[in-house]
Order: sequence, then C-alpha cells, then structure tokens
Amino acid sequence: AALDLLEVLKTEPRIHDIHNNPISNRTSLWWFPSNMPMRMTYQPDTGLQPDKGIWWPTWKYDRLAEVKVPAWQARFVPVPTQGQVRQDHIYEVDCKVLIIPNILDVDVIMAIARIWEYNDDKLFKKMTVRAITNCLWRN
Repeated sequence: AALDLLEVLKTEPRIHDIHNNPISNRTSLWWFPSNMPMRMTYQPDTGLQPDKGIWWPTWKYDRLAEVKVPAWQARFVPVPTQGQVRQDHIYEVDCKVLIIPNILDVDVIMAIARIWEYNDDKLFKKMTVRAITNCLWRN
C-alpha cells in the first residue's frame, strides 16, 4: 500500500512561465553511460500555489533576475540542438515530480530496505522507488 501511495503522489510540476521556459518534451540522453529509462534530480525549487495555499514543485523562471532559469534545469532536460533532432539519443520525455518534501530521509530509506525483503519483484518496478534510490546514491 505504501508503494502505491508513492505512485499516487507522483505528478507533473507546476510551470512558472510556460511561454518563456517550458519543459522540453524531447531531450538528449547522450551523457548517460547506458540507455537509462529515466533521469532524476533532487531539487528544492517550489512555488506557492495560491488557490490552495500549498508549496508545489515548480519549474521556475524569473524574468526580472539576471539568471532567469536555474542552471540545473538546463542540465536536467537539455533541449536538443537543430543537428541532434533525428539522432538516436533523442527521446520523448515526460517530467514528473514527487510531492513529498524531504523524501531522501533515513526513515524512508529504511522502510524501502524493509520492504525489499518481501516484495523484491515489485519494489523496483515502481518509478518513485527507483528515483528515490538513484537520487540517494548520486547525492
């Protein structure tokens, strides 16, 4: 049940300014050592959702700032250049966020480790569990 709850809490990020800084739906996965099914990052970028009064993962853009887009966004979903568009390392992508703050927590990792013993065949089929373990390993 906990694994299903994590999947329910996976959603799309709010885009601060869709006209100036959309999330690319195609990107290059060239820099990976192998063909990986997903890319993940652990970022604190959030924005207040005014109608609900909650903080939500946000794809930020600040038109008044000197640096309009956070550097991690260009690294995370690089837009393919004109010459790369038809290359075999360009993929259709879909960006998702997990709306649980501080998910890289010792208690969460210990819970995943305990589940592993009983649900090994189902555990790593879940995108959220793969993202959590990969982010923990890389950060």
